[in-house]
Amino acid sequence: MFSYPVAFELWNLYLTKAVNRQIDIERLRDLFEQSVEGCPPKFAKTLYLMYGNLEEERGLARHAMRIYERATRAVSDEDRFEMFEFYITKSASNFGLTSTRPIYERAIEALPDKEAKEMCLKFAEMERRLGEIDRARAIYAHASQFSDPRISPTFWEKWEKFEVQHGNEDTFKEMLRIKRSVQAQYNTDVNFIASQALARGQAKSGEVNGEDQEKKDAMEALDREARAPQGFVAASTGAIPGNVGDVPGAAAPAVAAPANPDAIDLEMED
Repeated sequence: MFSYPVAFELWNLYLTKAVNRQIDIERLRDLFEQSVEGCPPKFAKTLYLMYGNLEEERGLARHAMRIYERATRAVSDEDRFEMFEFYITKSASNFGLTSTRPIYERAIEALPDKEAKEMCLKFAEMERRLGEIDRARAIYAHASQFSDPRISPTFWEKWEKFEVQHGNEDTFKEMLRIKRSVQAQYNTDVNFIASQALARGQAKSGEVNGEDQEKKDAMEALDREARAPQGFVAASTGAIPGNVGDVPGAAAPAVAAPANPDAIDLEMED
């Protein structure tokens, strides 16, 4: 009868009481499947954790791992990194550290760059504890593409410390080469973005200046017309007003001077 978010509160209370009453596991599984079906990502984390915990306590560990794997796809972006960490911890405790490798790999693919970099550091440290130095080095190299040396100095400090402890001169030089390459790439990207922003600003300024110039020219033309004497036609305007201007080759009529009523008539009589 109720939609989310009210339905989440009802499912949370109902499932908690159903688990405490120790009803049949198959009935509980059916209830949990109904609760997560159509559940918005914002509310999925709590329900999937309850579902996985039920399988760990009364079901099978393999079923719990499948539920946690589903949860990494169903939860919101804000909860995905934490869900992957929980899934990795549970997998390591139930099936050993090596079982977490495919989980780490999928997490690095699914998470945004900043969180993928953090997951790479955890992955590399796990491989180092297992003695897989080459695998850990390859993970550091993969994570370098997410790590601008000017913004993420901690990442490069950890990789440098790793090479000092487990590498040699050649691997240390390779790390420095990758660092220079990544820094050059980020510098190029920043310069490109800055140049594009500058070009857009100049183009916008040119458009504004062009509009201002057009307005200025129009005002000057109106001002010239206002100052022109009556009966005067500028040569740039083309045809002369009146019917004569419509006849090719016709001369413009002379404009008669206005009569002066105060003029003295000097005509002599015979």
